[in-house]
Amino acid sequence: MATAIDDIRAGRPAARVAEHLLDAAHWHAAHEGIDGSLIDPRLGTARPAWQFVDDLFATVRPALTRHGDTAFVVRQLAEPSAVLRGEGVFSRKRRVSGRP
Repeated sequence: MATAIDDIRAGRPAARVAEHLLDAAHWHAAHEGIDGSLIDPRLGTARPAWQFVDDLFATVRPALTRHGDTAFVVRQLAEPSAVLRGEGVFSRKRRVSGRP
């Protein structure tokens, strides 16, 4: 949120993203997980999820640093939760169904 506020104050316009693209990106992320690809809603193209996360972190890092949250986020990225490791519900569904 702080990054968005900084952008508004600096006169940088927000990217316009069609609602259907956000819906598709959300669905895709839920099914692919962090080991798959994510749809970049700004570009409408898929790319490796960790690359997307790295770019997002680089974008918000100044605000994280300003608010004292950088170390926390770095720890979370270094020790991903079960969901980030792909052990969430969709991963279990794939194992049960025999799909990779």
